[in-house]
Amino acid sequence: HRKPGLKLGVKHKLNQSFTLTGNAGRYHRLPSFFELFGDRGLFVGNESLRPESGINIDFGIEWKNRGTIGYLNNPSVRLGLFYSDVDDAISRTYDSRGIGKSINIEGALIQGVEWALNGEIGSSLQLQVRGSFQNTENRSFIPAFNGKQLPGQAQATLNIFLDYQWRIAKIYYEFAGKYDAWYDTANLLPAKDQSVHTIGLKYPLHNIDLSVELVNFTDDIYEDFNGYPKPGRAFYLTLSYPGDARQ
Repeated sequence: HRKPGLKLGVKHKLNQSFTLTGNAGRYHRLPSFFELFGDRGLFVGNESLRPESGINIDFGIEWKNRGTIGYLNNPSVRLGLFYSDVDDAISRTYDSRGIGKSINIEGALIQGVEWALNGEIGSSLQLQVRGSFQNTENRSFIPAFNGKQLPGQAQATLNIFLDYQWRIAKIYYEFAGKYDAWYDTANLLPAKDQSVHTIGLKYPLHNIDLSVELVNFTDDIYEDFNGYPKPGRAFYLTLSYPGDARQ
């Protein structure tokens, strides 16, 4: 069954440098097939899941400069505040065996701040930095869960992307970090902080784009499912054609 959602957004340009934005809306989300029926024994289904609904509100301010500040050309900075009040929140939790399951949490509160910095260093190097800090609160009727952090939700994230244009090729580096998360609803199983480093090269060859990527080149092992580690270092070679992509 579907329920109508409502969203309102506003944007106001204060001057050439500053822009204000705001959004508010109510949403409804049905459980996915994965959440309802699970997958390969690592994640069991829950056919009794109820749809998730809630109210989202966010405010932001963006600053852009077409000049140079220090070593940074055309810098821009965005700062935003977000707030979500969720009913029947669909959340993933894991037991001591590492088996996952989606459950409904009677109520949840999510609030935090996110920021982004973009700019150019010299004429060839692009810089993007994004991060967030958030506080999540489980508003379950069960005393052992009430007031706890939502499972699987990192309190802090950091992403850095560097893109260097070398002749017709692009060389890039990406960092993705997730910090302070829990596997379970009772906050008894802390998740390991994640810091993933990736390097890659993109090179056009006539009508073909060649991409070479080394993901997690430090070969650190992390677990999205408690007790089931993700792959470590991985190498990808991709050939992309117009309207088609093959590995």
